[in-house]
Amino acid sequence: MISKKLFSVLLALCMVLSIMPAGLVAFADDDPEALHVGKNTVVSGTTYTFTPEEDGNYWFSSVSEYDVYVIIKDPLTEEETSFDDIYTDDGDILSFNFRGKLTLEKDVTYRIYTGIYGDADTFKLYISPEDVYEISLNYNSDEFYVVAPPFAEAGQNVSFLPEKNNPLIVFDNIAITYTDAEDHSYDVDYSENDGSYSFVMPESAVSIDIGASKIPEDSIIPLSLGENAIEDGTSGRVIYSFAPEKDTFYSFTSATGVNPQLSFFDSYYDTEDGFAGEVDGHDFKATERLLPHFTYYLTVDFGDNEVTGGTITVEELPPIIISGHALVLSGEIGLTFYFEYLPAFPAEDCYVEFKTGNFNTKSTAEFLSGYVIGTCYIPAYRMADKITPVVHYSEDGVDKTVEFEPYSVEDYIRYVTEYEVNYSQITVLLAKGLANYGCYAQNYLKELHGYSVGEGGKYAEMSTYFDDIGSIGNDGYNYDDYRDNLNDWVDYDKDVDDSRVEKATVSLNLEATTSLYLYLTVKDGVVLSRADAYYTDDNSGVEAEIELYSDNVYRVAIKDIKANDLGRYVTIDVYDENDDGTASYTIAPLTYASLAMANENIAPDFADALCALYDYALIAKIVEDSSTPIPLDPDEPIMG
Repeated sequence: MISKKLFSVLLALCMVLSIMPAGLVAFADDDPEALHVGKNTVVSGTTYTFTPEEDGNYWFSSVSEYDVYVIIKDPLTEEETSFDDIYTDDGDILSFNFRGKLTLEKDVTYRIYTGIYGDADTFKLYISPEDVYEISLNYNSDEFYVVAPPFAEAGQNVSFLPEKNNPLIVFDNIAITYTDAEDHSYDVDYSENDGSYSFVMPESAVSIDIGASKIPEDSIIPLSLGENAIEDGTSGRVIYSFAPEKDTFYSFTSATGVNPQLSFFDSYYDTEDGFAGEVDGHDFKATERLLPHFTYYLTVDFGDNEVTGGTITVEELPPIIISGHALVLSGEIGLTFYFEYLPAFPAEDCYVEFKTGNFNTKSTAEFLSGYVIGTCYIPAYRMADKITPVVHYSEDGVDKTVEFEPYSVEDYIRYVTEYEVNYSQITVLLAKGLANYGCYAQNYLKELHGYSVGEGGKYAEMSTYFDDIGSIGNDGYNYDDYRDNLNDWVDYDKDVDDSRVEKATVSLNLEATTSLYLYLTVKDGVVLSRADAYYTDDNSGVEAEIELYSDNVYRVAIKDIKANDLGRYVTIDVYDENDDGTASYTIAPLTYASLAMANENIAPDFADALCALYDYALIAKIVEDSSTPIPLDPDEPIMG
């Protein structure tokens, strides 16, 4: 009996000597499935067809953990060509990959028979034109490898991930380069988001060189619960390990004063898993759910400065933690908190309370993909006020609460703009537009009402703003530019019954929420009873509230107007106690801004607030109309 390896050698020799092993298989006569250029999943012992769309040379290649082969039959010559394992000159198998090139004719249907030695039934077969180049891999360790495609087109972005045969081994000094056919060597790009490496394929075959060194176990420093002292004089990169005793969330907090960098968090269970944490001042604070019976590794780079009196503190946390934040994207101003919880946590019975300054708000918990979600809406002028989320839940009949660290909309804006390379352009734009509106709205309202902001003041000062959006020069906003832009909303319609209404005025309120007010001064004896409102572009209804504001003065309010709706015209119809029409206005919130800005004597604080409001409204509309909306999933980059 011929052994598997001997049979593979004979096939390889046939391929090298161009001796076609005719009649090795019986090609099926039925209607086989057609293969295509690119990646195909094929079944062993099956006949397929391939019909080239162009004349030329085509590569056939495979990547499999088993020994696989294909036999290709030319219908014109009845000639059969076999591709099997690649061999070195001394006959040693390099891998279970094969690669072979064959000249094919356009519109000719070739039959392909697939085979595999091993327990599997399927493997991946790649078919590609000749302008696709080979990628080979060279390692300095048999424990560390990468998963990369066997070939790629010139100009294609090649991305691959590192893997380890044994997750118990920790590696350091990972170095990956690639070399082209002219023996020029280049570094690959590294992505901190997913730990992948990539490069752009040149017009030649390349060799990827992968280097890594094992970290000696005696150089890894174990951590325990509580405060762990860092040996005085520590500098550079240090590997720590931690073996948790139970399934829960843990926090790791450093106190060193030398700005250590958290490189990666590695475990037996989930290799190279990133920390859910943030850098706080000169040190890091990170949280992660850890499982018992596993050892986790923490790599910290202390830089060139030697640590003196430093510590790393490990603490067990409650069964629910904050895993991220996101801006409210509906055109309102608010901050969404994402809470991750353990499987046993009674999430369905919990709710979220928000403490903000001198008032509290309560939110019923929502759920999305294993997260509890709570949202706190705030006025524009309170973006710097800290929001303290409190989660209430019941465990074994006992009511419990978890209070988290305060966080503000301004904190989130600063995070996004500091690390804007990790966010989409539209996310950064929204954050900046919201910051400017919050800053200038607060300046206007504090002058209007005379309240103080900042330390010891009524509200925290919103000091974050940006001069790289909108039309802002060295002297602030260019009012003329905004007057020109707002001309698109200068027109409005009104129909007022002069026999019952003496005066009608409109105002825009920027206080708790953005509201449009219609004031109607009626004659004696006239009673107004209701108001209807709708957007004129789609006739969708809008809630309108009417109240007797003062003697003979009624106020109709359109409240909680979203930023992306500020440019939409709304029609307000007002009726008296006999249900007779009394007044009708068709106006957009930005119409008021246009009319106010037209006044050359407008107060600068008010003008600045309206300019910032216009920019924010424009950006919010872009967000609403975007075909690629900002991600809401906690694992996506919008999270701060």
